[in-house]
Amino acid sequence: MFDSQTDHLHDWLQLFQQCATPEPVSTPCLPTIAIANPPYADLKTEYQDNIDHYLFAHRWHCRDNNLIERTDRVQKKVRAEVLFIERCVRSVQPGEVLCFLLPNGILSNPEHQAFRRWLATEMVEIIASIQLPPELWQIECSTGLVTSILLLQRRTGSESEDYDIFMAVCENCGFDSRGRKICRKDDQGNSTEEVNDDLPSIIQRLVQFLQPKCEPQPQPVQPLTAAQILAEAGLTVTASTTTPKKSGKQPRPVWLVTGRVEPFRQMLYDLGGKTRFTGRNTFSFWNDPTDDIAEEIGIYGESSLEDQVAHRDTRSLERSERLDDRAIKHSDASDAAYQRSNAAVEGIPLGQPILVGHHSERHHRRALEQSNSAMRTSVDESAYAQHLAGKAESSRHQVEKRQSIEYMGNRLEDAHRQARVAQALLAEDPNHHKAQLDLQDAQAAIEHWQKEIESAGGMLSQAMVQVGDWVKFCGSWHEVSRANRKSVTVKNWLGCPELTYCIAYHKLEGHRSSTSSNH
Repeated sequence: MFDSQTDHLHDWLQLFQQCATPEPVSTPCLPTIAIANPPYADLKTEYQDNIDHYLFAHRWHCRDNNLIERTDRVQKKVRAEVLFIERCVRSVQPGEVLCFLLPNGILSNPEHQAFRRWLATEMVEIIASIQLPPELWQIECSTGLVTSILLLQRRTGSESEDYDIFMAVCENCGFDSRGRKICRKDDQGNSTEEVNDDLPSIIQRLVQFLQPKCEPQPQPVQPLTAAQILAEAGLTVTASTTTPKKSGKQPRPVWLVTGRVEPFRQMLYDLGGKTRFTGRNTFSFWNDPTDDIAEEIGIYGESSLEDQVAHRDTRSLERSERLDDRAIKHSDASDAAYQRSNAAVEGIPLGQPILVGHHSERHHRRALEQSNSAMRTSVDESAYAQHLAGKAESSRHQVEKRQSIEYMGNRLEDAHRQARVAQALLAEDPNHHKAQLDLQDAQAAIEHWQKEIESAGGMLSQAMVQVGDWVKFCGSWHEVSRANRKSVTVKNWLGCPELTYCIAYHKLEGHRSSTSSNH
């Protein structure tokens, strides 16, 4: 990966050691370095001179063969950090090193796919990617933006396409979102004096990662194949064929991606995968996507649960906008058909019978047929417009629902259930790969939904509810006869004094103590 003429990583290793140790380390001839925190903002191109000199001030078009080409059209608005990085990359010499602090959107959003591909395949090699916790900027910058440190090296033209990338996620930075210090806990759960900060250990691991690259390289280990990378990620690609519904139409080859698709859903959509005819958990491709998926996983890894939820909300809102536009279109078509229906019989008095044998009979019948046909079209278009508007409202409601305590509580229960199943499988077979991935996903989901529930104000628990209290469920208040660990038991269910019912805490809509006068 690094030859003797462009190997500046030896000096960079000394620089990292200097940052990680109290004793200074001699760095006699450091290379040119670009260390930057680009501005995070939208840039309106109409007010900028010579903006068309930047590649990514232009629009890029993705063709059917997955090739991305630059067009001559300049975008009205572009991210400033994209142009900043492009300028920095072009300014340094081959073999020299760049270090950026970037928002994660640059590394994951579909709109920056062309920029990422240009950066990783033509300009630089990715040395390291370290994701930082949002609490790091909460105090000083008043933002919970998720950022990453990206360490790059400008290509010289002689590098191998197969190389290792250091990737790490810093979950703890020593303090919480309010600036309060967080200390590690011992095996008994007692707080220690050691600050819970992952950054020092990540720096040490990064130094260890860079150390072999500054020494004579041993025989390279055989890299994983694309199929092995997908298997490690829990994905399966199966070759199949379509089943045409029309007679005479020939089946087409199609590749189906199944398995653990949630952490890679946005990436699979970006690569051209479709779920319209296969269901939400199966992606179909017209060409074998194995190599492309493996390449994307190697560069970007899998999405965090926070990104997955945000992506799902974004798709729901985009879908509702599309459905609203279609509803308006069909509503306008209904109004136009209604006008045509009235215009067809405009010259005929209301209640005028058809004069059989009269010279006006044929015109009268034709006018009634045209009016009837247009009116039926108007009714059909209006009904379809209402159907589309209902679907759009449903998509918006899904976004609101995902922010409710009930939804988050359900997801938390699902995660606990998934963790129990995975732990049972691992108890029988510790090397069960699917169970290991399921347990990893379940633990991440438990942590995420617990934080979301706390951020939303938390939910009731056994310690907060007593016998005789009143709880609200499905719009009605019910008296509590028992407070359980995960639910409450209410009496007089459906008006029957002998009938009781158990309600989970996260499904409760309100709570009043027994001393409250209004129920």
